[in-house]
Amino acid sequence: MAFHLPKEPIRTKREFLLYLLATAAGVLLALSLERAGSWWHTRTLVAEARHNLSLEIAENRKRIEQWRGTVPQIGKNLTEVVEFAGESLRTGKSAKSSLTVSFGMIALTSSAWKAAETTGATAHMGYRDARGYAQLYSLQEELMRTQSKVMDDVAEATGFFSSNRDPTRDQRPQDLDRLNDRVRTLGMRIHFMDNLAKGLDDACANIQKERSGGL
Repeated sequence: MAFHLPKEPIRTKREFLLYLLATAAGVLLALSLERAGSWWHTRTLVAEARHNLSLEIAENRKRIEQWRGTVPQIGKNLTEVVEFAGESLRTGKSAKSSLTVSFGMIALTSSAWKAAETTGATAHMGYRDARGYAQLYSLQEELMRTQSKVMDDVAEATGFFSSNRDPTRDQRPQDLDRLNDRVRTLGMRIHFMDNLAKGLDDACANIQKERSGGL
C-alpha cells in the first residue's frame, strides 16, 4: 500500500484535516477491497472443494456397490475350495472338477480430498463438515489397507494352483491343510472388508444427505 503526498503544500489546518480524512478513507477502502477479495477467494475455494468431493464420493459409492455385489459369489467360490480341501483330506480325491479363487478390487480415489487439504480449503470449512470428510476418508484408508491384505491372501491361495498338476487330484495333505487355512483366513478378511465397505458407504450417504440439505 502506497501513500502519496499532496502536490500542493498544505497551508491551513482545514486542508491538513481534509488530507488526513482522504488518506484514512483511501486506506479503509483498500483494506475493505482486500478483505472482500480474500473472502471471495476463500468462498470460491471451499465451494470448488465441496463440488469435487461430492463428485468423488458419488463415484466411490458406485464402485463400492459394484464390488459388494460380487461378494456372495466370492464367498461361494471360497466355500467350494474349503469343501474341496476337506474331501481331498478325507478320501484322497474330490468330485469337484474346477475351482475358482478370484477377487475384484475396489478402485477408490481420494484425489479431491488431498487437493482440499493441500489448497487449505478444509481449514475454511465448518468444523462439522471438515470432521465428517476427515472421518470418511480415514475409513476409506482403512478399507484400502484391508484390501491390500486380502490381495496378499489371494496370492497365497492361488499359489496352490500354480503347478502343472491337476489341482483337484494328487495333492499332499500338508498342502491341503495350508490351502484350507489360507482360504478360511481369506474368507474372514473379505467378510471384514465387506463390513468396512458398508460402513464407508453409509458414511458417504450421510454426507450426501447433509450436503443436499444445505448443511
